[in-house]
Amino acid sequence: MSTKELTDRGGESMIVNCYKGCYFYRGGFPIPFEEHMKRVEDMALRSDDVILCSYPKSGTHWLWEVISMIVNEDLEYRERERGMDMLDFSPMSLLESIKSPRVLGSHIHFRFLPKEVLTKKPKVVYIVRDPKAVAVSYYNMTFGMKTVRSYDGHVPVKEYNGKWEDYLESFISGEVEYGSWFDHTLSWKQAREDNPDVPVFLLKYEDMKSDPVSCIQKLSTFLEKPNNIERAQAIADACSFSNIKKVNTGTRADGVVWKEGGNMFRKGQSNDWKHWFKVAQNERFEDVLMAKMNKRGVSE
Repeated sequence: MSTKELTDRGGESMIVNCYKGCYFYRGGFPIPFEEHMKRVEDMALRSDDVILCSYPKSGTHWLWEVISMIVNEDLEYRERERGMDMLDFSPMSLLESIKSPRVLGSHIHFRFLPKEVLTKKPKVVYIVRDPKAVAVSYYNMTFGMKTVRSYDGHVPVKEYNGKWEDYLESFISGEVEYGSWFDHTLSWKQAREDNPDVPVFLLKYEDMKSDPVSCIQKLSTFLEKPNNIERAQAIADACSFSNIKKVNTGTRADGVVWKEGGNMFRKGQSNDWKHWFKVAQNERFEDVLMAKMNKRGVSE
């Protein structure tokens, strides 16, 4: 089957797309999801493409605008005009029509990227965020959405009405949209080790929050578009959370239908998870981090 219903311990559920044993996007497609993913894998890449990858709710929209400004050498907001160019659910005709340099977003594992990644070797950026912050942000988005972006505008999804404590258990076990954060992150770590000739830049969300200018300068150098401190500061200011939220609210990028109070851009904070996790939940999460990642916390 190309879809699966994932039910939390409280009986609430969501329906996700499936491909080769992995969970993907919740939205419906006008073609079988397997066919969409095969088109992605066979997609022709360009030498100046940049592919931005992440697990959902890791700062993807934010970093997409940053990278777009770096490679286009301007301060223009692009997502508000056309939406982020996502491999996950954009039709190939749209992706092929984008003028170079393209910044292609994706939440998929490395092995599902276009095969030409291994031959054309476009630059790839992977951003990772504290999984506790991801879990909280992901819950609020999953709970709040009534529609999602798809091939032709927006499509309704089965609404998820689960409680936070039940969603957290599903998140820990990987029974959510895009599957396990732990498996996703580890698979990218392994992919970098297995493919050292593919240029992959690893960026931590928390580093980008604490020192955006330095991160933008390093990222610019990786993208072969070096920027001085003044230019990096201008990009950081243009792409501050408040500005990104302001310019995208009510636009095509934020065309999702939400339950009352819902929004794609919530707080953008690093430590808001502390207001959600109870002591026992935090201890359980830390135990899973140790078991899965062989460490506690995400600062190492």
